[in-house]
Amino acid sequence: MLSVRPDVPKDPAKFSRIMQSATHICALEGYQQAKTADIAKAADVSKGIVFRYFGDKGHLFLATVQYVNERLTDVADFKVWQDAQDLSDMISRA
Repeated sequence: MLSVRPDVPKDPAKFSRIMQSATHICALEGYQQAKTADIAKAADVSKGIVFRYFGDKGHLFLATVQYVNERLTDVADFKVWQDAQDLSDMISRA
């Protein structure tokens, strides 16, 4: 995971809720329209905790992108693509 503010101890449960909320809200509204206050409320944490953990909205978004990438990598079965003929074949197998 992106090491944003590594000096700040992070409660794993709060961190997970923030990541899940940020993923959902950024996916629905996009980076520009996503509000940190809405992310904090959905995660049941204060807006101050979000900024304490991530510093700013940009770093929160970067951490969210990395979080999503890690989740997708965890569940993706890359073996189905090893003998794919082309990108179209890869997509249909996915």
